[in-house]
Amino acid sequence: MPEKKGLENFTELKFEAPEQWPEQVEFVAVLKEVNELIKKFVSMKGAQRLLVSQWVVSTWFVDHLDYLPYLLITSPTKRCGKTKLLKVLAEIVRFPVMSGDLTAAATFRVMAKDCPTLLMDEADRYLNSRLDFASILNCGNSRDGRVLRTAINANGNYGGEIVAFSCFGFKAIAGIKASKISDTLTDRSIVIELVRKTKQMERCRLKQFKEQCEILRRKLFTLAQQHGADVFTLINKGDMVFPDDLNDRQMDNIEPLWAIAECCADPRTVEKIKEASRRVLTKTEALSQTEAVRLLRDVYVIVKDYPQTSISTEDLLAELRKDPTWVELSAKKLSLFMGEFEIQTFQNSQLNNKRCYRTDKLINAYKRYR
Repeated sequence: MPEKKGLENFTELKFEAPEQWPEQVEFVAVLKEVNELIKKFVSMKGAQRLLVSQWVVSTWFVDHLDYLPYLLITSPTKRCGKTKLLKVLAEIVRFPVMSGDLTAAATFRVMAKDCPTLLMDEADRYLNSRLDFASILNCGNSRDGRVLRTAINANGNYGGEIVAFSCFGFKAIAGIKASKISDTLTDRSIVIELVRKTKQMERCRLKQFKEQCEILRRKLFTLAQQHGADVFTLINKGDMVFPDDLNDRQMDNIEPLWAIAECCADPRTVEKIKEASRRVLTKTEALSQTEAVRLLRDVYVIVKDYPQTSISTEDLLAELRKDPTWVELSAKKLSLFMGEFEIQTFQNSQLNNKRCYRTDKLINAYKRYR
């Protein structure tokens, strides 16, 4: 018979660290175990699965981090394994709290208690309709992220005291087309796109792996005890090297994952994690960009090696319209989009007074806003 559980309220949420593993823990072996466990239940690309596994490891290092990435789990339709992945994560992340429906008030009160890992299911159903969630998620990836609320006194009334609640902590957020919920949420996340399992994949029950998960939790806790101080030191030295094509937010997102790998893994594994990060972040960047930024990116591809110092609106549109995305783009709409980046056309006397854009301004705008 299934075990019957009573309803738990916030005051009954308790988080206890597992016992330490009695032996030295090898990072690569533990990462492989996590990867293989996830692979049994959910279908995703190898690079994504490796990054999810590294994210799981990172949750145990939260006390040594000042910035962290969310995990945004999305799929084009239902029955692709989003809830299943959250249930697997709930067995192996640090201090999991899983919910299919949350209020903003419950969220920041939970996060302020021992910095748990919040696992939010069916977020596409409620995040957009609860606007006060935005501030919590927008600041919750940084240790100094706070929301201010009026305190409630012993009589249940609002008093004059203002209380600052920490929102900081790892969060996995799952929903159908979840990457479209919010640009700012996507920007703070590692986006994982799930697909339906093939019929050839073996059907497993998570309860069969309870003992393995308990051992994994102990090993992950011990791994953080072994290397946490080294990770903190490496990050705060501020001399980690990132590819030039990553923006500041992407660096913040992957810094803890890379720092943990560099402190715990061999060079070959470190490079695998970095390569997986680059692949996933490239796709995430495309998902998080607004239409204007996507247009600016495509303009940059056209003009970065352009032989002239300016390009006419007519020629730029002709190049852009080769992509079906921009086939209906007009000169007026192009001008409005570029205006968002403070780029204006000028009348070029050398090109029969055609309206033109300076290529250096287009290139500099892309480098600033990418």
